[in-house]
Amino acid sequence: MNARQILSLFCLSALLWMPLTVLAEEETTTATAESEERDWGYGGLVLLSNSVGRGTFIGDEFNARPSWNMLLSVRPKFTISKKHNLIMQLRFDMNQTLVDNADTTAAVPNEFLLYDIRLGLYYNNFVDLKDVGLKLSAWGEFFFPTSKLSQLQTKILGLRLGLKTSYKPLDWMSITFSSYATKNFNRYTNYVLDEDDFSIPLVARAGGAESVESGLVANGLAPSEWFVTNAISVGFTFLEKFNATVGWTMLNAFSYADHPIDELSSPHAVAGRGRADLMYGTIEVGYGITDNVSVSLGSTVEQSPKTADNQSFRFPFWDTTNGAANRQSFYLDVAGSF
Repeated sequence: MNARQILSLFCLSALLWMPLTVLAEEETTTATAESEERDWGYGGLVLLSNSVGRGTFIGDEFNARPSWNMLLSVRPKFTISKKHNLIMQLRFDMNQTLVDNADTTAAVPNEFLLYDIRLGLYYNNFVDLKDVGLKLSAWGEFFFPTSKLSQLQTKILGLRLGLKTSYKPLDWMSITFSSYATKNFNRYTNYVLDEDDFSIPLVARAGGAESVESGLVANGLAPSEWFVTNAISVGFTFLEKFNATVGWTMLNAFSYADHPIDELSSPHAVAGRGRADLMYGTIEVGYGITDNVSVSLGSTVEQSPKTADNQSFRFPFWDTTNGAANRQSFYLDVAGSF
């Protein structure tokens, strides 16, 4: 990554950050009275995250896999009704790879990626049982195929519906459980490559199944049609402005591919739709600098629930199997709201 790219990224962050502090001060002093009178409102969140893979800290030069990424997330929102806790939010996520290693999945060194743009409608706390500290929220999101991966998967649209339950048994402790399903609508049931993106012809048979259309070639990989996700987290507050969170998430993905058993199948094969399981374990500690700005330091482990031989389960909050794989990352976040 050259100096111009780094400077451009930090200038973009600065431009987005400057309105945060200005708007935060102005809204605190001038907009409070107005917000009490009107039922609608606007605001948002800007998050700048730096994450380093665990492989970066391996001392052996032959096994070390240094990795460093920077994420910028911009989430403007419009409150449709404060009385009914109804909110609409846009979300733009951008990732810049700063340090690559031999196992990095980026297509080019120091790649800049735009993720799918999301538009969500949130119905927060439509059930609020104050006596027992229990709240229910629901939301729906649209995913627009602006990422390279979604374009490779020929995604037309993604749709997510979710439900969240929050329980606060103590003033300093909260428990949250979320469950949501995501449905992807794709033009084709395979990843598709455009021959115009390559300097040499792609391997395809004339009239073969992989030749889906003139100039488009399927590579045999099936994208996921459904995602089912369940997440639970426990949050703590202490020393007034400090907080901590321990979270665990299980994601089950189901692809378009359906594999029947035939005479060529392995005796260990299982018929049915292609499936992948992935779990995330997160530990985070945060500090509220002001009412609108906070920082957090944490670790996330992204891995399959079972080991490669399927004989045992992996520990969710620390990669105990292969640190060089960068399944675990350490991050520092700075977030501002307005």
